[in-house]
Amino acid sequence: MDLEALAKRCLALDDPEVLVRTLAGVRCVVANITVDDVADLLPGGPGALYYRFGEALGLADSDRVVFLDVATDLVRMAGAPYPDRLLGEAYLKHALQEMPGWRPFARLLLPGLEGVVMLHAKTSARLRTLRAALAVERFRLEYGRLPDALAGLVPAHLDAVPADPFTGAPLRYRRLPVGYVVYSVGMD
Repeated sequence: MDLEALAKRCLALDDPEVLVRTLAGVRCVVANITVDDVADLLPGGPGALYYRFGEALGLADSDRVVFLDVATDLVRMAGAPYPDRLLGEAYLKHALQEMPGWRPFARLLLPGLEGVVMLHAKTSARLRTLRAALAVERFRLEYGRLPDALAGLVPAHLDAVPADPFTGAPLRYRRLPVGYVVYSVGMD
C-alpha cells in the first residue's frame, strides 16, 4: 500500500459519526433492558430486591428516564465538532455527581460510558497526526526535504491541515535537527 492510499484509509477511519452511532446504539440497547435484567445485574439478592422495591414504588421508570435523558444529551454532544464534543465527558461526570436520590439503574450503567468520548478524541488525534506525517513523508520523497510547515502541504498532499481534536486548532509540526514531529496537544 502506498503512502497516499494509507493516508486515505486514515481519513476514512477518522469518522466523526462513529461516536454518535456508538452512543446512540448503547442508548437503544439500554432502553430495552427490562426490570428483570437490571435486578439480575445488581449484586446478590438484596440488590435485586432493592430494585424490585423501587419498581413497586414507581421509581424504576424515573430511574430509566434519567439514564435515557443523560444518554440522549451525550448523543447530542457527540454530534458537535471537536473540541466542543469533549464537553460530553465533563457533562457525564457532573450528571453522575449531581444525580438525585434513588437511581441504581442510571448509577450502574452510566459510568460505563465514562471515557468513551476521550478515547474517541485520542484515536482521532492519532489518526490525524498519522495522516499529516504521511503527507510530510510524501512531500519529503517528492522534494528531497521537509516542508517548513504543515500548511505547505495544502493542497497537494492534504486538503487542509488536520485540526487537533483537543483544541480545534491545526495540529502542531516541528522540524528537528534530524527529522520532525507532528503532534496533538492532547488534554494536558
